[in-house]
Amino acid sequence: MGCNPSPTMRANYGGLVTPDGKEWTGEVRLLRGRLDRPALWKTPKLVFVNPLGDLFHGCVPYLWMQEIHDVMCAYNRHTYVVLSKRWDRMIHAFPATPNLVVGVSVHDQASFDEAWPYLRETPAAGRVVSYEPALGPLVLPADALTGARRLRWVICGGESGNLARRMGSDWPCELLIQCHDAGIPFFFKQWGEWGPMSLDRIGKKKAGRVLGGRTWDERPEMGGM
Repeated sequence: MGCNPSPTMRANYGGLVTPDGKEWTGEVRLLRGRLDRPALWKTPKLVFVNPLGDLFHGCVPYLWMQEIHDVMCAYNRHTYVVLSKRWDRMIHAFPATPNLVVGVSVHDQASFDEAWPYLRETPAAGRVVSYEPALGPLVLPADALTGARRLRWVICGGESGNLARRMGSDWPCELLIQCHDAGIPFFFKQWGEWGPMSLDRIGKKKAGRVLGGRTWDERPEMGGM
């Protein structure tokens, strides 16, 4: 069965990836028509900003970032989460904002150790780590677990896709223990393509997202980030 994108999808996303859908073309686009969507949400929400991209990518102009920040300030009943791998831009992008939570995407101890000093010093109401895809063990340092600039949320998950690598079965368990000892909410997204005890690839649906006999969907209180 083929896929026939709508005219709206073509207008919004056409040209951003190669025809086979595997590579980004290098083009970035701000859909200003969507910036006022938070005005339509009457109850407070936890909003992930640009979840399929990186707001702090070097191709994104600072003026666009400012437009988005203005929306966050205008509709401040919502809490906005921005995840990034461009830590050097993130630290200077926004002033401290009561409803802005910033986070870094890491995959092992080395990437966390590189990102954490930037995240710790970035002005924000809260700090998050997305440990996904988990490609190596991660132990959080003491200053990420306690103090005014400690983490407020940890998200963890294995890798999916054709070239997915296995997540060690003990990595999320050890991180969960650290988070719970420190009172940090823990969200386990998935095992990925490999199950916790499987020697063969079984697919992410079958592998599921049960950890220690249950699922973990913890989120911080929006007013307590």
